[in-house]
Amino acid sequence: MTTVRSLGKLESLLSVGARHSGLDLDDVLSLGRALLGPPYAGSRALRGGRSGLNNDGCPLQLCFTATAEGHRARLIVDPAWWHGDPGSRLAASRRVLTDAMRLRGAERLEPLADRLFEVIDRGNQALPGFIWIGAGLDRPGVAMYLDAGPFGRQGAWEKADWWLGGAAADRVHRLTEELRGHATVASIGCEGTGPGHVIGKLYVRLDHSVRLTRLGVDLLTDPAFAVFLARTVGSQGMNLRGMVLSLGFDLATGKVVDAKIDLCGHCLPLDHTGWTDVLTDVSATLGLRQLPLREELPARSCDVAFAGLGVTAGGRRRLNVYLRPRVEDITVTAESRPDRLRTACHAAADYLCGLQHDTGWWADYQLPVGASTQWVTAFAGLALARTAAATGDAVARSAAEAAARWLLRHRGYPAGWGYNDRTGADAGSTAVAIRLFRALGIRVRREDERWLLGHWRPAGGFATYEGPGCWGDAHPCVTAMAAMALSETDLRGLRGEVAAYVRRTLGPDGTWPAYWWRSHCYSTFHHLTLLRRLGTSGERVAPSPRLVVPAHASAFETAYLAGAAWLRGDTAQADRLLAGLLAGQRFDGSWPGAANLRVTDPDCAKPWETPRGELYVDQRGVMTTSSVLLVLSEMIGGRP
Repeated sequence: MTTVRSLGKLESLLSVGARHSGLDLDDVLSLGRALLGPPYAGSRALRGGRSGLNNDGCPLQLCFTATAEGHRARLIVDPAWWHGDPGSRLAASRRVLTDAMRLRGAERLEPLADRLFEVIDRGNQALPGFIWIGAGLDRPGVAMYLDAGPFGRQGAWEKADWWLGGAAADRVHRLTEELRGHATVASIGCEGTGPGHVIGKLYVRLDHSVRLTRLGVDLLTDPAFAVFLARTVGSQGMNLRGMVLSLGFDLATGKVVDAKIDLCGHCLPLDHTGWTDVLTDVSATLGLRQLPLREELPARSCDVAFAGLGVTAGGRRRLNVYLRPRVEDITVTAESRPDRLRTACHAAADYLCGLQHDTGWWADYQLPVGASTQWVTAFAGLALARTAAATGDAVARSAAEAAARWLLRHRGYPAGWGYNDRTGADAGSTAVAIRLFRALGIRVRREDERWLLGHWRPAGGFATYEGPGCWGDAHPCVTAMAAMALSETDLRGLRGEVAAYVRRTLGPDGTWPAYWWRSHCYSTFHHLTLLRRLGTSGERVAPSPRLVVPAHASAFETAYLAGAAWLRGDTAQADRLLAGLLAGQRFDGSWPGAANLRVTDPDCAKPWETPRGELYVDQRGVMTTSSVLLVLSEMIGGRP
């Protein structure tokens, strides 16, 4: 298993913090790596998680705070965000928090950190354990925040009362009793350096529109909030989910010593110039120093994640702007396509390599028969092998070779491979494994080739299994993959029959149906790939109108449709689909899994006409991300 090779977009955001704080970039990068923890620190940690800190999955924010005296900067991170296992993620987050307190001279917060982690029911594996950490770039102190959402509405309020109460439980409860009629707890936490220099934090979202004066918090009536809301929201309104109110408590007395309102940048129709104007106006009106953003926001070097105004019990005001790495508007052209595809491929390959077990396998899906290992490993390995061939990515090649070695050493069956080592071998999994070996130049055993040929049906097409029922019939989606796995000699012997089957199963809309998938996208792409190997133009065989994109198409479906359009010579449609696909790539390089795999009922012959069977999600996105990689690697280097 490999580690992420670059801070990527995070590095550009950290450089903004260093530049406008007058700090050495290496020092800021070092702090960022420490807070983010492995794999940036070189650990071989299990990946597969996703950050909820930003709506695009980015685990980092850079916060600039303007006061009347000047401005300062801090980082807010989602540590250990890459962990797919909740327990591992929680434990790793705790280790990072300990390191952060040491780095920022806040070791005396250790008892409070222990108490915050006590809030979490460690026995409930449904809890993701999202712990966010804040640290100033050049000053002592640490902030720690726990996402309260997983506790449910009532549970979150109970946790908040316990966390903030202490010696002042009655006073805190009286305040929260007023608030809980109007709001839901978003998170709880604390900020400071140690006892006597720390405040407890409570973050809430309003359930309905209500005047701030009715919330029972005197600080929220400060006129500065009216100025802030008038300048940012104005008369246009915004979704209440995009507004977060926070209160700071003296943990010894229960007194509210700070109040803040944060607004989601994604929920307001302000462009980069608009945000600059608004924040400049608010600062000038309230007598605060100007934030150092006139250079960054109009140049689109970063985006506004949140903007907030805070007021202390002593009347001090501050304006916060939380920045995240820029979300790029994607347009794909003939000139930009190669570079865009290579960049996306390297990031996706990094993601898959990070998920790979040390011995070479992947696991994903969760069916009644368990997780897939052999099939998923073969598919991810094939995608990485094709990516390595298209881009020269040596890390991807190494991961593909490790997958091939694992498949050869963990066969499970005398011939062929299956969904896993308990379900029996099947033609689809075997075909993918053989294609992986051929892509790497590894000799394929004749026994495996004969086993695959044994699933060819005299009437045409490859069956996935021998049975039961319709599982033993020829399946179009398996036929395309299996035929592509045949040696030149075996394909030559079946060429006419394969071509006849492909023509017979082609639909009037220019697509091929799929037995094991919810839509035609996977099958259509692989049939067009097969036609290219047979020396037949897909455009000539299927001269239909432009391919129709299913409503709410997943990344899995969009990728295969883009690839199908590409193989049929419709580069305009391919580029439009690619633009949406690339814009949807997560920060960690993956694309989200979706319910695309259908375990069709054995008595159902044509699920594309009458669907029967449960749909399943690749929870870690291995099949989806591998599918995108497979398509993009086909498209790199020019026309089909």
